Amino acid sequence: DEDEDEDDGNVDYSRGEGLLESSSEDEESDLEEAAEEEENELWGLQQEEVPMAEKTSHRLAICNMDWDHITATDLFVLCNSFKPATGVIKSVTIYPSEFGKERMRAEEVEGPAFLREQNKDEEEEKEETEAADVAPSNGSRRSKYEEEDPAHRSADSGKEFNDLKLREYQLSRLRYYYAVVVCDSNETAESIYEQA
Repeated sequence: DEDEDEDDGNVDYSRGEGLLESSSEDEESDLEEAAEEEENELWGLQQEEVPMAEKTSHRLAICNMDWDHITATDLFVLCNSFKPATGVIKSVTIYPSEFGKERMRAEEVEGPAFLREQNKDEEEEKEETEAADVAPSNGSRRSKYEEEDPAHRSADSGKEFNDLKLREYQLSRLRYYYAVVVCDSNETAESIYEQA
């Protein structure tokens, strides 16, 4: 009976018979792909682009961590869980990178770069708004909503801009430091690298 219904084109969706198609699933996958592409752009190097060393060493470098919340002890415990039974981790040390030193010096004096850019853009927008209010009317009318709150005209785009700049800044902060893990042998370091 069911084969005949399918052949005739009679489909009973309420009984779970037939193939349901939805364009929202396609839209969701498109949005996920776009978000993934944006994240890859922010991260810079892709995994495939990272050069691999031909020789191994007894030292490992750990990069791109949330250094505000991770300590050398955390990294030691993490690496210790991935080492072989006979391996030994001698030390874990966190160093500021040259990039990080430069940025931290600038932030000490001027604050985070994304805030400076945001303030600059807000000042320019304010000047443009003031110039538009002073300029003679060219026959176009502003809506009542815009007259009541001229700052609202750019609130949505400004919020998106701020979030993106904040995210870029947070991602750049991941490069302010790096850690060096010193192991007893190349094999221990290689094992930790491959398992972690």
